[in-house]
Amino acid sequence: MSQVSKYYLPNLDGLRFLAAMLVILHHISPIAGYMGIDVVFNNDFTKVAGKLGVTLFFVLSGFLITKLLIKEKAETKKIHVFKFYIRRVLRIWPLYYLLAFLSLFVFPQLAFFQLNIPSAQSEFLKLFLYLGLLPNVALALFIKVPFATVLWSVGVEEQFYAIWPWLVKKAKDIKMSIFLILVFYILLRAAFEFMGDSSYLGIFEQIIDSFMLSSLAIGALAAVYSTDIKAGITKLFNPYLQILTYGLVFFLIGTGARLGFFHYEIYALLFSVIILNLSMNKNSVLTLESFILKYLGRISYGLYLWHSIAIFLSFKLIYQGTNIQNEILAICLSIALSIILSALSYELFERQFLKIKAKYQIFSK
Repeated sequence: MSQVSKYYLPNLDGLRFLAAMLVILHHISPIAGYMGIDVVFNNDFTKVAGKLGVTLFFVLSGFLITKLLIKEKAETKKIHVFKFYIRRVLRIWPLYYLLAFLSLFVFPQLAFFQLNIPSAQSEFLKLFLYLGLLPNVALALFIKVPFATVLWSVGVEEQFYAIWPWLVKKAKDIKMSIFLILVFYILLRAAFEFMGDSSYLGIFEQIIDSFMLSSLAIGALAAVYSTDIKAGITKLFNPYLQILTYGLVFFLIGTGARLGFFHYEIYALLFSVIILNLSMNKNSVLTLESFILKYLGRISYGLYLWHSIAIFLSFKLIYQGTNIQNEILAICLSIALSIILSALSYELFERQFLKIKAKYQIFSK
């Protein structure tokens, strides 16, 4: 096996954990609602937090994947696409298909796990889309699978990974290529919005929206500009600009602000400034490099996939298994159980595949 060089960007693990927490907090009220439990924890913040947590995940993915591919191309004079796909398969597929299997074939047979979630009934199509890594298309067709709906964003990332290494490998001007993709995607969304509502067009619009390609592309552009000395990226490292960016993001998310047609693009730009400072600025005003945050970020994939089950089990226990029926206790238990399940998943299941994945690494931490 060839020598693996070390490459580590700080703070990104901790940022992944914060993104996962936004999604968890968002899903508490809907899951409790499906169980017939009304909770007070349902406000402007929780309503926008989930999709923005996914936006942050996507910007992070676009940034990190593009930065690693560019570095690989610069140092090895090529991109090992086969190794890239093997790494993604070993990291993503085992847990994806485990949750899909449980949600499609096991939980529906157990009365304990029943949730009142309306869904279009098409078993073959449901299986085809979820097992074919197209869960975002399933959601656009109103095919919902309890506990597996979170897989929609994993499917989007897999679709992104299918084309991205080839783009970075073949593009003569990667910056312009990504910019044109971003513009095309925004224009496509605008076209669907201009055409108005119809059930037929609505499905395609939801599929297009689910790709959230602008978030991935903006993260990728941040990666490209970060490698260009002439781009003046260090101007974003100003401490006052950092504080302003953090304050603006906290205010906008905390108040549940909605920013019109460019809602996610604006957040993606703000997240990119944060990512650049956390990962590349030695004088970052914020650090997420504590051991606890780094570990929680490492298990964030499991946090994202298992938290729906953890929330369900927590509210089931507190509201149906005891006489306490305390919302705050159920929320705290949901977060704690999400972490416990994710840690067990990471240590006992995911690590086995990560050991194999290490053989195909180009860079290591």
